[in-house]
Amino acid sequence: MSRNARAPRPPTLRHKIMAGFIGNVVEWYDFAVYGYLAGVIAPVFFPSGNPTAALLATYGIFAAGFIMRPLGAAVFGWFGDRYGRARTMQISVTMMALPTLLLGMLPSYEQAGLLAPALLVLVRLLQGLSVGGEFSSSATYLVETAPKGKRGLTGSWANIGAILGIAAISIRRNLHNSERFKKHHEGREETSPLLQAFTTNRRETLLALVFASSYGTCYYIAFVYLPEWLSAQDLMSRGTALLINTGMMVLVIPAMPLFAIVGDRWLRRRSWIALSLMLLSIIAWPLHVWMLDSGGSLTAVIVAHSLVFLLLAVPLGSGPALFVELFPESDRLSGYSVAFNLGMGVFGGLTPMIATSLIAITGLLTAPAMYLAITSFIAVLALMLMPDRSREPLR
Repeated sequence: MSRNARAPRPPTLRHKIMAGFIGNVVEWYDFAVYGYLAGVIAPVFFPSGNPTAALLATYGIFAAGFIMRPLGAAVFGWFGDRYGRARTMQISVTMMALPTLLLGMLPSYEQAGLLAPALLVLVRLLQGLSVGGEFSSSATYLVETAPKGKRGLTGSWANIGAILGIAAISIRRNLHNSERFKKHHEGREETSPLLQAFTTNRRETLLALVFASSYGTCYYIAFVYLPEWLSAQDLMSRGTALLINTGMMVLVIPAMPLFAIVGDRWLRRRSWIALSLMLLSIIAWPLHVWMLDSGGSLTAVIVAHSLVFLLLAVPLGSGPALFVELFPESDRLSGYSVAFNLGMGVFGGLTPMIATSLIAITGLLTAPAMYLAITSFIAVLALMLMPDRSREPLR
């Protein structure tokens, strides 16, 4: 080696955090914004004769992207447990960039007829496949490489993503695998990590699946469906509802790492998340009734949004560390990826469509609030059955 040649420097903590959250733009942008703007997208890709049917079809395609996520999770989870988190993150974020670009280039129904929704389905399926291992890979990497006593805080950055995929590819190019993974990989057995997640660690996988399903439903009702609900009930214009929802996201972003510190230092992570979701279960229906009774009062809508979003900031901030701590090193990414993406795919992705259908079937305008309350409570039950390892070394 020449005297001037330099060995690549290991990534700093700042570099790791940037790499961990930057690729999750799809979590916060493509997937969330698609459902968030469903009322605007529906007339572009579907015939305008029946607005409710068009909206349900739009939410159906929203769910289709999630249905592919378990397949992507299985593939990327196995790959990450076998060959490392860093390499998995690099591949997944590269695959995400293409469908993100294509989504903005699709023709409308007026321009291409039935080809337009067909192409939309294909892009969403490809997008769902690539996103399958993205969030869990980055969250696992962040928590595994976190400084002592800061797993919750460091892992919370996985949920903060707001930069283009091309930047993520560049930043992740020089990532190294964690020392924990390297030591484990040297002596690992040949058992498939995906098989291990559904046999040896079946209980952990099932509990994670129930929690992810319930928590995912809560997330998408609040962050994605609520603006459309306010608009559909003529409580306020869609533009105003979206503006308030966006403002609440600005509130949640700094709250996530701050609330994650609580789980690191004071309250155990499982208890902290369970407390927030129990409170959400209690107040969900009264808040929706208040918004209805007030006729869409700006005060009622802002206060309701603030309470719901701040309560959800707790699992958003501390959830990544909770999932990582649940599984052992040998199948951590496989178990986490499959449980998280299957839960979000089956229930999270279907949430806007289910919420819209519940109103149509029951005639109750507050049916989505009841759905939110029930799923919040189910998440609490799942948490109570989980072991709390927030103060223990990673297995």
